[in-house]
Amino acid sequence: MIKRGKPLIKLNNKDFLDDVKKYIKNTREFYKDKNPELEILAGKFYEEYSLVNFYKIFNKLWNSGLNGDRELALLSFKLYKDEFDIITWKFLERKFKEIRNIEELNFIGEMISYIYRKNQTIIKDILYLSKSNDIWIKRISISACFYIVKRDLVNNQDILIEVIKRNIHDDNIFIQQILGFLLKKISKSKKEEIKMLILKNHNLPDSIYFQATEKMKYLRKLRQIKKLNSYVR
Repeated sequence: MIKRGKPLIKLNNKDFLDDVKKYIKNTREFYKDKNPELEILAGKFYEEYSLVNFYKIFNKLWNSGLNGDRELALLSFKLYKDEFDIITWKFLERKFKEIRNIEELNFIGEMISYIYRKNQTIIKDILYLSKSNDIWIKRISISACFYIVKRDLVNNQDILIEVIKRNIHDDNIFIQQILGFLLKKISKSKKEEIKMLILKNHNLPDSIYFQATEKMKYLRKLRQIKKLNSYVR
C-alpha cells in the first residue's frame, strides 16, 4: 500500500462527505485559506486521501456541473496513476457517456493507458468500445490506443489494427490524426500488413495518409499517380 502524508483531518464517512460538500460549495471554507491553483489543490487531495476514498470526491466534483470542478477531478485522479487497477477501469467506464469535450476524452484516454500498463486484458474492452454506436465512446477507445502506443505499452498489435480498421473512415480530424500516428508506429513491425491496409484504403483523408506513409514515401507517389489518372479520365 502506498503511504500518504499525514492527513489534515481524520474523517468518518459522514464527516468525509460533508467535507467534500463544503469544498464544492466554497473552496475557501474547505481549506480555511485562499483558493490555490488547481494543481496545488489536486496535490492536497492526493496527500490526504487514498484512491478508494478519492473515488467519492471524484464523483462529487465530476457531478457538480462546473467545468473547474471536473478539471480538478481529473487532475487529482491522475496523481493516483501508479495505483490504478481493474476497479479503476470499472469506475472510469461509468463516466464514458458523460464526457463533454475532446479535452476530457483525451484525458480519460491517457488514464486508460495507465490502467492498461498493469491490466493488459482490458485491450479487449477497448476493442469492444471501438464498435460502439456512440461516437464519443468510439473516440475514447482510439484515444486510449494512442496513449498505449505512445508509451510503448503495446503487446497486441492485431487488436490495435482492428480498432484502426473499424474507424479508418471517421471524419473527425482529431481521430484522423491519431489513426495516422497509430499506422505509422505499427508499420515499424508490421510494415507489409499496414502497407496493404493503406493500399486498400487509398482514398484516406490526407491527415491520415501522409502521417501513416511518412516512412513509405513510395505509397505517396502511387497515390499521386492514381489522382493524376483520375483527372485524365
